[in-house]
Amino acid sequence: MNTKKIFSILSGVLLFAETMCFSALAQSHPPPPPPTPPDATNVAALPANHRPKNFYRVTYTLIESENGNRLGVQHEEMVASDDYSELKLGSHIPVPTMKDSSLYKYEDIGLNINAMVHWADNIEVIASNVEQSSLEDSQKSDASAPVIRQIRLRSTIPIVEGKTFVIGSLDLPGSNHHLQVELTATRVQ
Repeated sequence: MNTKKIFSILSGVLLFAETMCFSALAQSHPPPPPPTPPDATNVAALPANHRPKNFYRVTYTLIESENGNRLGVQHEEMVASDDYSELKLGSHIPVPTMKDSSLYKYEDIGLNINAMVHWADNIEVIASNVEQSSLEDSQKSDASAPVIRQIRLRSTIPIVEGKTFVIGSLDLPGSNHHLQVELTATRVQ
């Protein structure tokens, strides 16, 4: 027999044997099942870059009172996620610069709320920054040197869907007014 013929027969036998081995191996070891998506009980165990992105409708309630009497309630809503969310209400007023009184910079006066949802210690939290500023009453007519009163409240609380948290309660400087800030978060479906 010539060498080419022997080589051809041996190659065919080896190919047949290899095919039979792989076929038997495939039958004895089926492919693994596809991975199951995480459920709500083990999401916190996932690495941060694999956790689902949740969106929440966040309601901030500002309750202003004077000597125990409620003066007003203000509700502001926004949608927050792991991106920076901001809400601004108010005015942009000119304030003279220190170097040249004919040059002005502009300051935001009113309500400014920032929110961000993130994970901390394996729980989902919402970080808030609430700022409220106003012109002092005696300075409202004199734009050359306004006195700006400001309160700032920063907090980070765990998200408990639908539950209202008091994130701050404080006295407003220069007055008998008191401000309470509440937060409620509800998942956006």
